Amino acid sequence: MASFLCDLVKPYVEKLINGAIAEAHHVFCFTCIVKEFEEERARLEPERRTIEQRVKVAKERDKDIQANVDSWEEEIGKELGNKVKRIKELKGEKFENIELPRHVPGIERYSSKDYISFKSREAKYKELLDALKDDNNYIIGLQGMGGTGKTTLAKEVGKELKQAGQFAHVVDTTVSFTPDIKKIQDDIAGSLGLKWEDCNESDRHKKLWSRLTNGDKILVILDDVWDRGPHLDFEAIGIPKRDNHKGCRVLVTSRSKRTFDIMGCHKTTQLDLLSEEEAWTMFETYAGISNSDSKKLINKGRKIAKECKQLPVAISAIASSLKGQQNREHEWDVTLKSLKKQPGSMLGVDDDMVGIYNCLKISYDNLKDEKVMRLFLLCSVFREDEEYSVEYLTRLCIGVGLFRDDADMYNDARNKVVVAKNKLVDSCLLLKVNAKRLKMHDLVRDAAQWIANEEIQCVKLFDTKQKFPKYVVFSGDEDEACQFSEQTLKYCMQTANSLYLEGIKGEWRNLMPEIVSVELGMNDLVELHLVEISQLQCLIDTNGSQVPDVLSNLVVLELEIMENLEELFNGPLSFESLNNLEKLSIKDCIV
Repeated sequence: MASFLCDLVKPYVEKLINGAIAEAHHVFCFTCIVKEFEEERARLEPERRTIEQRVKVAKERDKDIQANVDSWEEEIGKELGNKVKRIKELKGEKFENIELPRHVPGIERYSSKDYISFKSREAKYKELLDALKDDNNYIIGLQGMGGTGKTTLAKEVGKELKQAGQFAHVVDTTVSFTPDIKKIQDDIAGSLGLKWEDCNESDRHKKLWSRLTNGDKILVILDDVWDRGPHLDFEAIGIPKRDNHKGCRVLVTSRSKRTFDIMGCHKTTQLDLLSEEEAWTMFETYAGISNSDSKKLINKGRKIAKECKQLPVAISAIASSLKGQQNREHEWDVTLKSLKKQPGSMLGVDDDMVGIYNCLKISYDNLKDEKVMRLFLLCSVFREDEEYSVEYLTRLCIGVGLFRDDADMYNDARNKVVVAKNKLVDSCLLLKVNAKRLKMHDLVRDAAQWIANEEIQCVKLFDTKQKFPKYVVFSGDEDEACQFSEQTLKYCMQTANSLYLEGIKGEWRNLMPEIVSVELGMNDLVELHLVEISQLQCLIDTNGSQVPDVLSNLVVLELEIMENLEELFNGPLSFESLNNLEKLSIKDCIV
């Protein structure tokens, strides 16, 4: 019976396959088909001439010509003419716009290679999956203290739902303490391929709302939402409300249960600390402990893991700092003693976070490489959850003098940044987003800024806190750049040793005397790097008058993409001015 059915359907299957092959041939071999047509027409031409000659001979012999011969020649000529005309039309057709918007990678850009599935996490993983699959739920919350792995778990669940086809799109954005509406909109829109062309800023929320409610199943992950500070306004962003969300779902991560009460979450999952055995398993993995290691070392490892308070972010950092140190037990002794020592109060640190900060400080101390440690602190000046490239880090490192000896050789400096970056990644103090981009865990960033204290300071635009920062880095987008006031700039110019400024805006046309008076001289500056400050026309304008010493300790001066810079100095300078200058670099400037 089966054989009979196979024989019966075989001709139809062959017909379908042949038809599919023919259609594929049409789609992918347009040029080949045109060529084949030309070749077949060329072969047909001699046949047509032969028929014409035979007709001529027959007529000369006074023979009648079959009626279908004349009609064949006429039909062939007409058909060839039509096909030639159509091919010419097709060749001549133009497409004004063939491009489609390229989607910024969404949740799939995150690697899962470091994700460890513990028993305690598996239950929470399934709980979140089930909650997000339930159409009755719109806002789902994932709560846990800082460093428990909320972000990692949320992204793993999002990737699973995307791969399983439960959602067409899974997008994520970090909210943090002070929500940046525009950034959140850009993050969501970018992953959806939504462009803001021909859209006023006041209408962005409407356009985003329209995209999120167009019928596609979309999961939006809002990471690190706080209950303090400004509340997150869904309407201002463009995220639909619960009564009209259609295929959209929202997953929120937060340290506080109150956040979910404010937002009216339908379902909340609590992410607890690891169990003691899970904490030890994680420590073993990150420290590279094997059965061949001594019992004495393993016992020390267990004690260290216990002091990390079963917190994943602390365990990964401490264990990674001890990896490869199995033959140096004194390193383990020092780490254990430091962890057991009560750190005491830490200014500006909540009591429940003191132990975590202490763990991260010990991991930082274990780096034992000044430049790697400086790079770690430098990375803390980026915004929370901001991603950055090695190229950008290299520019900043050169800018703040971290690799001053290699400033003339960019590739040498870059190689050293890569080596330092790899040490931070291996120590779990820096996260690798993908092959090209990096970022810092929010809790690690907070600890880094606490450690940095007076070394590297992220200058707050309207609150200088009466500190004197040694290194100042500012690189802002168009909106932020407009907020960098003259007062802030003056403060930086007067107090910093190393200053890197990019893209700041203002009405001023020179640094002296409009920002800083020539009497003050900016003599503390050792390195000055200015990039894309379009309004700057002159660095120092003395208006022809002799002035006291200015920039007398400046060693490095770098100017890049200064499109309106006409001259460096207008007027005579004293002999001591710029007396220590060793490097002057001017790139893409009209001066």
